[in-house]
Amino acid sequence: MAETTVNPPDRAKVESCPDCRGVAGQACYECHGRGVILIRACPACGNPGWDYINGTDDRDGMTCASGCGHLWAADDPGWLAQSLPQMGGAPPAQPVSPD
Repeated sequence: MAETTVNPPDRAKVESCPDCRGVAGQACYECHGRGVILIRACPACGNPGWDYINGTDDRDGMTCASGCGHLWAADDPGWLAQSLPQMGGAPPAQPVSPD
């Protein structure tokens, strides 16, 4: 049975990892053993070119590098929608109800 890659919602793209050449299960820094990487895009225009505003991390938000001028925070719904589905391993933790 062939494994299929499902693109995440919104504008991101899933591509084979360039470091491990898409071979899942390896100790790969880039993809963490998944064999694929997520290329996120500007939530407004869809361009995969974006930068951190402060140059190092998402604390101050991100900006589109294509010139559309869109600025967004790390908790922007259009940004958060661009994620890989969980691949293998344990299911995500569920909240525990207080009884």
